[in-house]
Amino acid sequence: MFLVLLGFWASLVGAFSGIGGSVLIKPLLDAGTALDAQAVSLLSSAAVFTMAAVAAAGHLRAHTRFSFSTVLLGIGAVFGGFVGTEVFELGLRMLGEDALMKRVQNI
Repeated sequence: MFLVLLGFWASLVGAFSGIGGSVLIKPLLDAGTALDAQAVSLLSSAAVFTMAAVAAAGHLRAHTRFSFSTVLLGIGAVFGGFVGTEVFELGLRMLGEDALMKRVQNI
């Protein structure tokens, strides 16, 4: 329940402040839980995906048309997510220490 409330709060504050909830979720999960870096990354990714899906559903419900540049931006974000996952896995293998990896990610 704590994780659901944390994700909701971060999404709400992020939306009102204009920075997006994903900026808040990762550091809050690191600080508020004793989960390892991989679990935090998975939960953070799931929360960001959910926020994106809700936003896309809202646009579709409002019959907003997506522009070509928006679609390209989305494709680039997916590609960047795959690259980021590979870099994360490489860093985890190189550092081998979960606490150090969390600090590197937060920086």
